[in-house]
Amino acid sequence: MMANFRDNLRRLRLAKDLSQKQLAENVHMSPKHLQRIESKNNNAAKQCKGVQLKTIERLARALEVDDLDLVLPSDPYERNKLIAELKSTPRAR
Repeated sequence: MMANFRDNLRRLRLAKDLSQKQLAENVHMSPKHLQRIESKNNNAAKQCKGVQLKTIERLARALEVDDLDLVLPSDPYERNKLIAELKSTPRAR
């Protein structure tokens, strides 16, 4: 999921023609933190250790997309496959 998020975030940010610094400022985050989130470097990703839901929501709002557009695969086949898997997974009660 983190790879989807990282790749989608970068793709959507670039589609809006925003630099990491501009987006970070829009969501009141340090540019270094955003850089770590987007990084494919394992050390940077480990420092990030996941992203809080409120951060995903703020990023989605700034990019004018749905939260799910950031976390689900961008490929329609992979996206539908994951959604089907999630729907078929029994929920804890």
